[in-house]
Amino acid sequence: MRRKSIRILVVGKTGMLSSANACAKEFRRLGCEVEQFDSNPAQSSVGPRKSGRKYFLQRIAFDYLVNRSFINEALSFKPDLIFSQKCDTIYSKSIEKVKLSCGARFALWYGDNPFHSSVSSWEVIKSLKVCDIYYSWGDFMLESLSSAGCRKVKYLPFAFDPVGHNPKVQLNSEDHERFHCDICFVGSWDQEREELLEHFKDFDLAIYGQNWTKYVNKSSCIFSKIREDSIFGEDFVKAFKGARIVINLMRDFNIPSHNFRTMEATGIGGGVLLTPRTREQTDLLFEEGLHIYCYEGIEDAVSVAREILKKEDGELRGMAQHAQKHVFVQHLLRYRLEEVLNDLNDE
Repeated sequence: MRRKSIRILVVGKTGMLSSANACAKEFRRLGCEVEQFDSNPAQSSVGPRKSGRKYFLQRIAFDYLVNRSFINEALSFKPDLIFSQKCDTIYSKSIEKVKLSCGARFALWYGDNPFHSSVSSWEVIKSLKVCDIYYSWGDFMLESLSSAGCRKVKYLPFAFDPVGHNPKVQLNSEDHERFHCDICFVGSWDQEREELLEHFKDFDLAIYGQNWTKYVNKSSCIFSKIREDSIFGEDFVKAFKGARIVINLMRDFNIPSHNFRTMEATGIGGGVLLTPRTREQTDLLFEEGLHIYCYEGIEDAVSVAREILKKEDGELRGMAQHAQKHVFVQHLLRYRLEEVLNDLNDE
């Protein structure tokens, strides 16, 4: 049955590699009329939004201007659906005003844990009560979200976007020299990650990401393992394809479930994924030993990595390809957004 054309306002950061931008492009490919609103523009008449107590008044002014722009754009576009991935700067009362004025429904697929103070805010919590449907990437949050006042809550895991991370990209001879390694980690620096990766000091480890050279002491046993700063696009794909193992160090608030890296590493089909063992990754999304390798604690990760590296390259490539096929059957971004559109049409 042909789906009627739907007008969607996608709210979130509008950078080239943002997940909101990927969703907007996919909605368009699915036949929707789409506009985007940047919920946290880098520049405004009061400058970028800054953290810290001394910038309190600046943040008030920034948020006021962002919300005024959001209301004006939404009322002009008159969307059927407001689809938000980040709503930290959009007030719940602004969303309610748009909903009442043009009959739009509001769906939130929040990429972090709304109950985790380090990645959420009071405005995010208040927005839960104005959601028509909240899509949770982790099923462990479903009960808490319902208790927080969400009208409808649905499990919608993260997904792989083959447009943003093209798995067809191949490595040439120069790329092999640049990206080849036994174990690759891609992600920004923090103290915990540095301490965890120190356990891999004796491996052929390659680290890519923001702030590693800034904060890791030059005398550290892993300083020489730092290859490059943040990598994106084709370089991101090539880093995964140049490794035999892609290690996933999940944040605490992701540990019960999975994260974006779970889908990116398996979807790209390069090195095999070594990730913390969680019920969702092993029971709901993938099969341990068939698609992914898992560990419990960093000492176990080192032990599992040693066993993986004993295997032939052909065996590892076969496992990575099997995981990739599974992703393309079940875990593409297109499938997730088709589900959103089906939910919208069913109501």
